[in-house]
Amino acid sequence: MSIGSQPGFGVAPSLSAREEEVLHFITRGFTTKEIARLMQLSDFTVRTFVRRMYGKLKVTSKAEAIYEARKLGLLID
Repeated sequence: MSIGSQPGFGVAPSLSAREEEVLHFITRGFTTKEIARLMQLSDFTVRTFVRRMYGKLKVTSKAEAIYEARKLGLLID
């Protein structure tokens, strides 16, 4: 059985609308402060969305988040 056919592999986690919005800003290279300003939120709130998104994607960095989101079909190029 290949990795791609294992149960649970490649199943996209359910990100909230705000987490998806933050993810899209991250893919465009915006910093947390810039995202907070654009979304009219506090830095703390944006960091909370990022932390939750990382947990759902099981990643620890922006690069990993972008890679996983693309792999799972959460980002459209």
